Amino acid sequence: MTAHFSIRDLSVRYGMVTAVKGISLEAAKGQIISLIGANGAGKTSILRAVTGLTQPAGGEIWFDGERLDGKGTDQIVARGLAMVPEGRRIFPFMSVKDNLLMGAYRRKSGVASDLDGILTRFPRLKERFKQQAGSLSGGEQQMVAIGRALMSKPRLLLLDEPSLGIAPIIVREIARFIASINRDDGVGVILVEQNSRMALKLSSYSYVLETGKIALEGASSELAENDDVRRAYLGG
Repeated sequence: MTAHFSIRDLSVRYGMVTAVKGISLEAAKGQIISLIGANGAGKTSILRAVTGLTQPAGGEIWFDGERLDGKGTDQIVARGLAMVPEGRRIFPFMSVKDNLLMGAYRRKSGVASDLDGILTRFPRLKERFKQQAGSLSGGEQQMVAIGRALMSKPRLLLLDEPSLGIAPIIVREIARFIASINRDDGVGVILVEQNSRMALKLSSYSYVLETGKIALEGASSELAENDDVRRAYLGG
């Protein structure tokens, strides 16, 4: 595998607490990888470091041959990364339309056609296009958050717990959408999920984190059959 994205010996600290302890991982261009593990394992801290929201205490982050650590979030977005944060973080008093357009604030062309593409893939949002985003269900708000991120035309999409607090039927719809943007548009995905079954099914390679370190890694199909993973994360 040729790495398009890589993390090398990354550490993240909050005061005296080390949340991420010298991990390394990588992804090929257009690949879906997943990070699974319990709360506090360091998954979100990794994404925050990648997107510049938290400055690493050590290590390097590379994307498409360019080092990202030390750059600001706006610079990182400009290079083709976008993140859908845990809890969605939409603008509740703005319309669905305006929330989606916020994702395209750096762009000057092709916005209307891409907006139509998002609405085609998420018909629920087309029906609620002019509604305040805060009036939508949790699942619909997650669709807005994902659509907003895609409006920046990312080559790598970081998803932090997209299934959290969402009805199973909507989780399945979002999972299909993630698979389709990867398959049809070639968007790479780093998926952080406590829904380990969904994460292993969507991704081709996975990392299992425990207390800030990588405890296991491998092909997702193989990890899904691993007895330790099944007992700890799949209820097997």
